[in-house]
Amino acid sequence: MSDQIVEQVARVIAAVNGVREDNTTPELFAMNVRASIPYARAAIDKYTDAMTEGGFVIVPREPTEAMLDVGAAGVRQRYARLGAKRKWQAMIDAALKP
Repeated sequence: MSDQIVEQVARVIAAVNGVREDNTTPELFAMNVRASIPYARAAIDKYTDAMTEGGFVIVPREPTEAMLDVGAAGVRQRYARLGAKRKWQAMIDAALKP
């Protein structure tokens, strides 16, 4: 998980504990966010485990080069990669619709 996501979750944990940017000093806020990072990582890990157990995976919005290669295997590479990318995007778009 990216450091940015971990920090965002740590900020939420600090806020739940009553420490927000708007009610304390920048130093105290930063200290509380740093102290919350292990809890943030643990929460993210548990959430990811629960999602995996439920049959879900976290995937990028855009397919990676490796994903395109697998999606294009066995057909003319140039056109297959483009088709694989469009199909991937269509599947993600469909999954995001309510």
